[in-house]
Amino acid sequence: ALKLYVQRFDARFIALTGSSAAVNRAAAAFFVQHAHITQAGRETIDHSSGVFLLDIRGRLRAIGSSQALTEDLVHDLRLLAAQ
Repeated sequence: ALKLYVQRFDARFIALTGSSAAVNRAAAAFFVQHAHITQAGRETIDHSSGVFLLDIRGRLRAIGSSQALTEDLVHDLRLLAAQ
C-alpha cells in the first residue's frame, strides 16, 4: 500500500517503513521531522521534505530545499562526483 501511495507522486520514489524505532532512526539520520496527525478524520504522517545528496558510500553530504535551483544542485553534485 505504501509503495502504491508514493508512486502516485513519482514512480521513482522509494518509501521506507519499519518499526517506530527504525523509522525514527532513519528520520533522525536525515534530519527529517515527522509527526502523526489527524486530517479530515484520518490519521496520517506529516513530514518535512528536502533533497538529500549522498556520496558513493551512502553518507549524507548535503541537504537542500525542494525549491532549490537546479543550478545549485548541479553544482553540489559535481563537487560530490569529483571526490
